[in-house]
Amino acid sequence: MTFGRKAFFGTFPMKERSIGWWSNYETSTPLSKDELRDTSDIIPSTLELLKNTHFPAKELIQRSTIPLKVNIFDIQSLPTWHTERVLLIGDAAHAVSPNSGQGVSLAAEDASLLGLLLSRMACPPAEIFEKFEQMRKGRVEKIVERGRKGKNNKTEVGPLRERIRNFFIWIMFKLVGIERIMGWQYRYRIDWEAKDIDKCIAEYG
Repeated sequence: MTFGRKAFFGTFPMKERSIGWWSNYETSTPLSKDELRDTSDIIPSTLELLKNTHFPAKELIQRSTIPLKVNIFDIQSLPTWHTERVLLIGDAAHAVSPNSGQGVSLAAEDASLLGLLLSRMACPPAEIFEKFEQMRKGRVEKIVERGRKGKNNKTEVGPLRERIRNFFIWIMFKLVGIERIMGWQYRYRIDWEAKDIDKCIAEYG
């Protein structure tokens, strides 16, 4: 992953010795359906945004064969996730920016906790849904907010802000440690063996 001056660039391995890449950049309004369908501008516009980015950004972009454009949204907060008979979980309740890297994990946590509560609580669904929301909403919305703030480091910046950003990233990794800053997101555990439902959420590690 590279934090460039004009856009963010990341790569990931794919099957058959292929490499995928993605880049974040900010627009004033969401792209329309027609703009999303037209991918002819992706290669030239991304090359321009990343023209000063180190190898292999330029080379990978030039050799790309299946470009794709998407709008990125999140849901910071809904007043409630449930009615008496319906409960929203996963992205339906709390879509999170890809910047957080936690979308699938949060959905899996939702499903696990909901399964536990449904198997343990002998009461109307609305009461189970309310309990679920109380146990999940604080953590989820904190991660959504972190993802939104993380986006600010992946948009176009001037020379001074670029130096400041890179300095703080260096401090975060080298001096403070990524575990101290982000470890709470990954130590979350739902203990199905806990006798007390209110104590089934714990941290590991």
